[in-house]
Amino acid sequence: MLALRLERPGDEAIALPSRDSEGVASGMWDFSTATREPGAWLIYPGAEAALPFRPTLWTVAGEVDTDSPLAQAIGIADPGEREAALDQVVAAMAADFLEPCWLELERLAGQIGHLPLTTLDLWRRLARSPQGMAALALRFGTLPQGFLDRFEQELPFAWETISFVTWRRAMEFLLRQCKESFGDDAGAGLFPIHLDARIKDLSANHGALAFLLGIASADFLPDAKQKAQLLAYAGRLSAHGYSRPGVAGGLPLSRPRHLTSPGRWRDHRPWPATGSGMGFGQKTGLAPRSRRFLLAGRTFQQPPGMQLQFESR
Repeated sequence: MLALRLERPGDEAIALPSRDSEGVASGMWDFSTATREPGAWLIYPGAEAALPFRPTLWTVAGEVDTDSPLAQAIGIADPGEREAALDQVVAAMAADFLEPCWLELERLAGQIGHLPLTTLDLWRRLARSPQGMAALALRFGTLPQGFLDRFEQELPFAWETISFVTWRRAMEFLLRQCKESFGDDAGAGLFPIHLDARIKDLSANHGALAFLLGIASADFLPDAKQKAQLLAYAGRLSAHGYSRPGVAGGLPLSRPRHLTSPGRWRDHRPWPATGSGMGFGQKTGLAPRSRRFLLAGRTFQQPPGMQLQFESR
């Protein structure tokens, strides 16, 4: 059985001595408040404890000497006041990725991250803050492996509820963190690498985030910007049904040509082989100067001034 003072994350947890009766374990441990510093003490089982039990918060009365807003919020005895104070701390952390409270949060995650997330009000308040969760997901820091994925499993939270604007601001705060931590040049080079890795990790586990994060990162990642332009163009084509000739919304549209249209492909004619121009992103076999491509079985013209890259499949 271990005891950790929550106002001092990073300190080594104290192993509580067992109370024995004539050399036989009694199933009780000694936690004397007279010898403990004032503050909020969490009594919990270790990660490899043979007998897990529900963690217990034990408050030792007295004045707590700390300048940390997070530590002060955690140590508030009244639940309502504690939650309100934690909400303010989370909001400040979400707007500043270099806030010292982030180091305390990472230490808590490393020390007691194996416990259910419902153990601490800090995790519950984070799950209620879209800005806080976006910051937790993108920030350049150190969290235990798999810790982030547990929020939607153990708490009422879904990554899909975070808005485009929130993701966009979190990326701006990440860029600021990288530049202030590593310098303008090194930070600017490290930022796209880290952001791209975080987006891929999130999208791998939550496919619905792929398009949202791709569009939100368009101004930061060159590849994402090109994909966002292609999506926007395809969306405008879809809005006009692919079939209106002429100009719509400033973009030239071509008349759709179906695979089964007369004079194009017939039942008795073989289907084109791979690479012959009948897949997404492949040329349709029209004159090279026509700048027409096949998208979902229909042709469209490349908009002026826009460069598109296509791969054969």
